[in-house]
Amino acid sequence: MKLTYKRIKNKPKVLISLTTLRREEFEKLSEFLENPWREYILRYTLEGKPRNKKAGVRSNRVLRTAEDRLLFILYHLKGNTLQELMAITFEMTQPQVSAWIKLLSKLLREALDKQGFLPVRKAEQLKKILEKEYTVILDAAEREIQRPKDNEVQKEYFSGKKSIILSKTI
Repeated sequence: MKLTYKRIKNKPKVLISLTTLRREEFEKLSEFLENPWREYILRYTLEGKPRNKKAGVRSNRVLRTAEDRLLFILYHLKGNTLQELMAITFEMTQPQVSAWIKLLSKLLREALDKQGFLPVRKAEQLKKILEKEYTVILDAAEREIQRPKDNEVQKEYFSGKKSIILSKTI
């Protein structure tokens, strides 16, 4: 049985477990992804070659709707599922899965960037964004690191509460 958005859209727990999004969020993101998809498919084939003929809807197309395309790429990104398993789940071949992942990853990044939803990667960009905010909440996780040889550096990392040296990762 092929996994489609139509089958799971009325099952909130399933949708969240597969994509981490609620239905409203999913459908809004689907709208954002649809524009880059249309622009791409008018100019190129799925394989990335320039299009000679006008794009049409094929009866045998695997991911027919914008929602199915978004479900596919979010399912991949959330679980990093093996392509063979995705092929079975979405009723396609492994090479098709690979091609769809490559294309939809690129289009999703473009859509998120266009909406301003991509995370910033540089400290200067983050500083600029945070200057506009009143409240900032940081989330961190501790990771074990090798004990620094310098005593002063050790003090920065070692709280005295645990017998291992940890680094806070934000």
